[in-house]
Amino acid sequence: MKRAWTFLAIAILVVMSSCELMTEDPAADKRMYLMTVALDYEDTSMNALHGAVNDQDAMERQIEFLCTEEGCDYTIISFSARGGRYSRHEVVYSRRSGERIEYHEDIPRTAMKDMILAELTSLSADITCKDIFMFHYAGHGADSSGDDDRHLNGALVVGDIVFPEIGSWQKEEANQSSLITIAELKMRLAYIDAPRVVMLDSCYSGSLIGQSVGIDRVGDILSSIRSMMYRGSGGNGRYYLFSACRDDEVSYEDSDRGQRHGFFSAALLEALGYRFYDDGIEGPGLPDDPTITTSMLYERMRDEGLWEYQSPQMNPYHVDLVLFTL
Repeated sequence: MKRAWTFLAIAILVVMSSCELMTEDPAADKRMYLMTVALDYEDTSMNALHGAVNDQDAMERQIEFLCTEEGCDYTIISFSARGGRYSRHEVVYSRRSGERIEYHEDIPRTAMKDMILAELTSLSADITCKDIFMFHYAGHGADSSGDDDRHLNGALVVGDIVFPEIGSWQKEEANQSSLITIAELKMRLAYIDAPRVVMLDSCYSGSLIGQSVGIDRVGDILSSIRSMMYRGSGGNGRYYLFSACRDDEVSYEDSDRGQRHGFFSAALLEALGYRFYDDGIEGPGLPDDPTITTSMLYERMRDEGLWEYQSPQMNPYHVDLVLFTL
């Protein structure tokens, strides 16, 4: 009995000292990080996407608006390909100083993959366990379901792809510099010490969910204690994964809202509070519920007509993550 009480005391101390403990004012210690990647594929061998960069613009505006409403610090980093021009943009805001600083640089198309992965590595040194990291991708996803190249299925296409007359594009060595595989993405995300919300609006993106992190034994032992007190743990390794479709489906975009958007990104934006009006007018807004959680986003998207065209997926978990308290 004494040993049992000793174990319980140690478990409670571990929980109480954890970085996941909620504070009375979540925004006081939290910094929201948003990293977005979007490409229109102009001047490439692939079909152009006209909604992806619109999705990126809207996501950045909405997250910045929500951070401002909540009163938390934020960093927003975007990698874009628009009209053949590749760039990196960054916005940093500190509520303590009141400063909002922007940086912008053009980058070579061939450097896109390496710079995205390097950015994730760099962020892992800055992000703390009190923060929240969000990653949004709007672009093409690789179709590769063969036995030998299954690992490429759902890969993020961040450059041009060569389609040879003989042989398969998967075997072209030059194409590897334009593909970020799901495994590569998750390898870099693994070093970020914060809840990670990953949103992929791309074909075959369900491959992200198929490789989700499982429950470990330590998590099993403490899950009942954690579930009463914490945000963002509970058997999923603090991953909250959204994909636009299954790993064998395509993801669509349309212009029903005036400006072209991806079906999935538009539904996600509306769940976050973004407003779509007539004649292509759109902009940030407040959601109906002042507490925005990952489960709320998924449930709101389920009410959309999105499911008529594709099947968005989310990884399982048993502790919800509060993104914003407005």
